[in-house]
Amino acid sequence: MFVPLEMIGLLVVNSIPTTVGVTQALRFKDRQASGDDADPVRFTVVALCEENEELNKKQIVLQDHKLYVKTPATQDYHAFSGYFLPYPKSEETGLVSTISKDPPLLNWIYIDKKTKELKYGTGSESRENEHGTWSSDDEEEIMINSDKEGWVAIEEQEGGGKWALYHDAEQDDDLDLEEKNYFSVELLRIPIG
Repeated sequence: MFVPLEMIGLLVVNSIPTTVGVTQALRFKDRQASGDDADPVRFTVVALCEENEELNKKQIVLQDHKLYVKTPATQDYHAFSGYFLPYPKSEETGLVSTISKDPPLLNWIYIDKKTKELKYGTGSESRENEHGTWSSDDEEEIMINSDKEGWVAIEEQEGGGKWALYHDAEQDDDLDLEEKNYFSVELLRIPIG
């Protein structure tokens, strides 16, 4: 049976997320078998925004490589369900989330260097951007590079109800917020199970 070369390339590219997920599962199983107590704790993330009730205490969801605050406009998006994991070939701690239920795939969470938008993608996509070190403090606030300030929810289209997440660590207005509907938010880690 003849298989076109293009099909083989597509099959290889499409198998990468599955391979990453299987590798992570095997590493987890190996750690469990070796008695290592440093198993990752699965958690979801919630936005806190006392200035806007629509955004306050709402779960973070994923769609189209972006992270949003859950609102009626984003009701059907995939809920954040993630872990802190060692970032490959690095001393940094990365952040991953499932991006689908069936099949359950993991992607890395990162901040786009150009737009400052919080996104998810493959290892190669995250490597080119700001991917860590992620952590949480005693109050479970999500931090990147020890910074829990600078999280912003920006309404993508006025009145559209979709609030995408961004990070402006220096708060130097790289986001050009002057003409946008936005609110500062805190991101809170909530353990699952």
